[in-house]
Amino acid sequence: WNPFGENTAPADVVAWTSLQNVTDHHRYTQEVFNATITGDAFELPAGPVGVALGFEWREDDLNFEPAPASTGDITGFNATQAIGGVTSVTEFFGEAIVPLIANAPFAEYVGLELGARFADYSSAGEVETYKAGGEWQLFDSLRLRGMWNVATRAPSVFQLFRAGDQNFPGYTDPCRNDTGAAGGEAALNGTPVAIGSPEWNFCAGWLGLSTAPGDQAATDAVLDSFWQSDSQVESFLFGNPNLEVEDSETITYGIVFTEQLPFGDIQAAVDYYDITVQDPIGFPTTNQIIQRCVTTLNLASPECLASPRIGSGQLGGVVNILENLPGEIHTEGVDVQIGYSTELFGGDLSVNALLSFLDEYSISGTDYAGVAYGLGVVFPEFKSSLRTTYRHNDWQFSWQWTHISELDDYFYSSTYAGTPYAANYPFIDAIDYHDFSVRWFATDNVDFTVTCENCLDQEPQAGTIHGSAAGLGVDTSLYDILGRYWRFGVRARF
Repeated sequence: WNPFGENTAPADVVAWTSLQNVTDHHRYTQEVFNATITGDAFELPAGPVGVALGFEWREDDLNFEPAPASTGDITGFNATQAIGGVTSVTEFFGEAIVPLIANAPFAEYVGLELGARFADYSSAGEVETYKAGGEWQLFDSLRLRGMWNVATRAPSVFQLFRAGDQNFPGYTDPCRNDTGAAGGEAALNGTPVAIGSPEWNFCAGWLGLSTAPGDQAATDAVLDSFWQSDSQVESFLFGNPNLEVEDSETITYGIVFTEQLPFGDIQAAVDYYDITVQDPIGFPTTNQIIQRCVTTLNLASPECLASPRIGSGQLGGVVNILENLPGEIHTEGVDVQIGYSTELFGGDLSVNALLSFLDEYSISGTDYAGVAYGLGVVFPEFKSSLRTTYRHNDWQFSWQWTHISELDDYFYSSTYAGTPYAANYPFIDAIDYHDFSVRWFATDNVDFTVTCENCLDQEPQAGTIHGSAAGLGVDTSLYDILGRYWRFGVRARF
């Protein structure tokens, strides 16, 4: 029997390996009621004060039913669980545009933009948000702008009611012996512990071993040889109905330039942003959960009940619940937008460029700007997108060039920083994507499009051990993983 031949597998083998139901069912329902009043409240010397007052009520209803094949019956795939829940929010808001100066030298317009919002979430309670900004039009082609914003984000239905999806994160067993191999001395977090000490009793009890005086020698022998048999541990991810909102503060300011020149129209904008998020919603790391147990030295504590062990003594079934993590997320950088348009050879040419410069992306004080950090989390210091479009009569041609700067491999850079190897640790190469498209407007209501995406067939670097662009760790929101591919489309309007 040739297992690799065509149509050679017996019918019973095919039946055993076939999945009968692989369809997940998602139902998301949102009900919205809102009312808004807009108009001019009164006149100032520089013009009318525009106001908007409003009310909104929303209800989100999520129901997710995974296919039977998704609940743990497929070897090699993590099990997902059904989710169901409802949240609602009631909001009142007000905004105002206040003109301060108009038609003055170097101040064609100076004005304020103000806003406030009150929200009452069924899950997170009452919160308030505010914004205050300004605009200064020096003359027709040059405008300055800035905004300060205090905002919140309430937990989603998924974050509130997630029901224990299976996961296999990396971890370090604190009760493995001091060598981390088959032989050594009983230890806690790598430090040898004496027979009968609180730390020794803790690990012995955690592994289900007797601490009675007559059994201590045998228990110590087990602890001396106990080591972690796997680098990963089974865990279960849960939502948390007690989550609070995330708070953020955003500061932006920039300059906008527009000008009509003999050789074409130019638009450009440069904006600086500074964003801080307090109490971000996220999962603690598995090692953090385990160490919370160690800190208590109490196997009956809630922290230790979340880190159980299986019959072999190895950890298994760690419970990881979403929480408002301590610390903050802070990012700042500069975004640049440049546009140019003109008539050329009887057609219309437009060029638009978006440039993003990331100066900092720090999580709890650690800056990850320019770094690839595990499982697809990447923060390039520079990204750009240039799109050129030319239309002549019924034909349109477009080219888009996307560039992503190189990134350090965080695990190597953090491990070898300050050593002779620091200059040689791997990094994720910079990458460029080129997309081309042609569109034919056959009639006023029908057009055809041919698009080649990633035409040079670029692949993300996959040569590092820990790098986030290796294997399944590719960040698909940033990198293309399909290679060159073609799309053909037709659009008709009736």
